[in-house]
Amino acid sequence: MGLRDTYAYAIQTAKGKFHGNAEERDGKLYFKGTVATEGEKNELWSRIAQGASSEIRFPVNLLVNNIPQPITAPVLPPDTSDAAKRGAYLVQMASCTDCHTPYERGQPIEGLAFAGGFTFNEPSGETTSANITPDPSGISYYDENTFFDVMRNGKVGGRKLNPTMPFALYGRMTDDDLRAVLAFLRNLTPVKHRVDNTEPPTPCRLCKGRHGLGDKN
Repeated sequence: MGLRDTYAYAIQTAKGKFHGNAEERDGKLYFKGTVATEGEKNELWSRIAQGASSEIRFPVNLLVNNIPQPITAPVLPPDTSDAAKRGAYLVQMASCTDCHTPYERGQPIEGLAFAGGFTFNEPSGETTSANITPDPSGISYYDENTFFDVMRNGKVGGRKLNPTMPFALYGRMTDDDLRAVLAFLRNLTPVKHRVDNTEPPTPCRLCKGRHGLGDKN
């Protein structure tokens, strides 16, 4: 389903919420028979995101729920008062949790934040994201030099990372930025979840997926 189809589908679903007053024609949003004002558009999308989207089928509801909302107040700067808080901001901007957290029907699985288990289907085959929490099954053994080598060179000791991990991009961060990210990761709740892409994939009861050492969880 393309973006326009998704848009039209959302409008169609929203008609019930707006008693038939909203419709899409020729790529334009009409409200009560006339081209919608910016205020009416904002109201429509806000109401879709807050309620109507619950009636839209998966996975289109995820697209609707993530439609950017209008900014109505000043945006406060991030809290960077210490290294871990600065790292939290950088991790959010880099979307680390999107890849290093497993999902079920588009929702993150509770208790497995940053614990790996998200599987990518690549031309070279399947690869599953690593556990980056400070658990022994994750990266508790990483010191600063190891972390820098991972992020700058894509290596953990003598093992090369799968290129799905965009270390060539993240490696451009400053030393202070990388130290802040590591400080944040060290403060995460440790989660025991073994993931090893060098082993044959087996079912995992925790992340509901299949990956190396999945049957050991």
